[in-house]
Amino acid sequence: MSDKRLYEVNGFTLSQEQYERYLERINAENDVSYIVSKIKEQIQGHDVYVPYIQRHMVWPIIEEMLCDKDEIFTDRHMYDFICEYWDWVEDGNHYAKMADVLSELRYGYEESVIDKQLKKRLVKQIDKDGYITIYRGYNSTSRENGNSYTLSRDVAIWFANRFKTNVRYVNTYRIHIDNVLAFITKRKEAEIVALPEDVILLETINY
Repeated sequence: MSDKRLYEVNGFTLSQEQYERYLERINAENDVSYIVSKIKEQIQGHDVYVPYIQRHMVWPIIEEMLCDKDEIFTDRHMYDFICEYWDWVEDGNHYAKMADVLSELRYGYEESVIDKQLKKRLVKQIDKDGYITIYRGYNSTSRENGNSYTLSRDVAIWFANRFKTNVRYVNTYRIHIDNVLAFITKRKEAEIVALPEDVILLETINY
């Protein structure tokens, strides 16, 4: 006699077979090595399903990738992956670690490729001395110094004011284009990734 048991999952009714496949998928999505293997297969051009990457998994996956780089998974793949998932990580410590990796990759053997792309995308913001103006908004719940900046003063003001606190500031900086690690536009925040030691503070305004 076949098993006719049914399972309720997130409002859906699943058969035993469907439920077992569901559990297998959930387990796979929390298996770092499995996810990395699927990403590498996708890079090779196979039609492979890459499991949904949960926010808390991003940095462990990056760590695994760093240990598993080869002729398939190159520094450029690593750089692109971090830029793709940068905005998923709402953790200052992980941002710092990811920025350090971007710094190594930015100035690695593909430096000229990444450098040319960054300069092309930011050409309108670069002054005659090679600097761009960037901003960072912060309050009592965030850090004054970090790895995320923006080309937009309005975006920085939004970050300064997104929580109701008594401390709300926007800092204006200069940074040389050679020190820009990445330019990320996925969230339409014109985000510049940089190391805090590479930015030059120009002014601080209390909002």
